[in-house]
Amino acid sequence: MSKAKMKAGTLAGDLVSVHVGGRTLTVREATGAMGGTGGRVWSCSVMLMEWLVETGVARGRHVVELGCGTGVVGIACSEVPALGALSVVLSDMDDDSLDLARANLTEMASKRTSDADADAKSWSALAVAAPPVVVCKFNWADPVGCLVEQLQPEPEGDPSLSSAEPRGVLVVGSDVCYNTPAAIEDLCKAVKGILRHPRWRGAEAEFVSVCGLRERTLLPCLLAAVCRHGLYVVDGEPEAMIPSVEAGTIAARHVWDGNAIGSAAAGGYVRFALRAAG
Repeated sequence: MSKAKMKAGTLAGDLVSVHVGGRTLTVREATGAMGGTGGRVWSCSVMLMEWLVETGVARGRHVVELGCGTGVVGIACSEVPALGALSVVLSDMDDDSLDLARANLTEMASKRTSDADADAKSWSALAVAAPPVVVCKFNWADPVGCLVEQLQPEPEGDPSLSSAEPRGVLVVGSDVCYNTPAAIEDLCKAVKGILRHPRWRGAEAEFVSVCGLRERTLLPCLLAAVCRHGLYVVDGEPEAMIPSVEAGTIAARHVWDGNAIGSAAAGGYVRFALRAAG
C-alpha cells in the first residue's frame, strides 16, 4: 500500500519533497517568522495524506482544506491519481499562507505542463487535466456559504450521477487544533456548517484530520466541542480519538516538530473522521 513520506534532507532552499501515492510533490515552504506555523509541511500533513491514500475517501469527491498553509494536502488531492478529488478548495485566514498556497499551486501546474512536454508517458502528463483548485480566504468563524460556492458545480453528462444527486464533500485539515478553546470551537462550527450545507443533502459529507496536540488538555476540549456541535466520530465513540502512534516516532519524521508534540506535557497525535448528526 502506498505511503506518504517526507524525504530527509530535502529542505535545501525553501523546497520540501513529499512522497504520496507513488508520486513526488515538491512544494515551497516559507522562511522567516511565518515558517514556524502555516509555512511548513508538518508531520501531520504527511500522516493525513497517508490516511487519504489508504482509505481512498477523497476519490470522486469535492475536497475543502481548512487552514491549508502550504496547500500540500489539497494539492495532493488534485495532483495524485491515487487520491482523485473532483475539485479542491484551499482555504486559510492568513494572507501570507494564501500567497504561499497560490505559489505552490502555480509551480505545480507549471511542472506538470513541462513534464508532459518532456515525456508524454510521465505521470504528470497523465494529470495535465488535473481537477480545478481554487484558493480562497476563509475564517472559521465566518458563514460557510462563500466557501462552498467556490467548489465546482456538479459535472454534467456523467452517466453515474443524476443532475439531482450531488457528489459528496470531504473536508480535510492537518494541525488545525490550535492551543486555544476558542479556535477549536470555531473549527467545529465551520466543519458543522460545511457538512450540513444543503448542497450535500443526500450525499456523503465528512471531515478527516490529523492533529498534533501541544497540550494534554486539548483532547477533552476537542471532544466536548465535537459533541456540542452535533458531530460524531465515524466508526467509534468520541473516546476513540486517542493518539494513533507514538509521538516520538512521528516527530522524528520532521525536524520542525521537535519536542513540541512528543513532550510529556503534550497530548500526542490524534487522527479522526467526523460526520454531522442529522
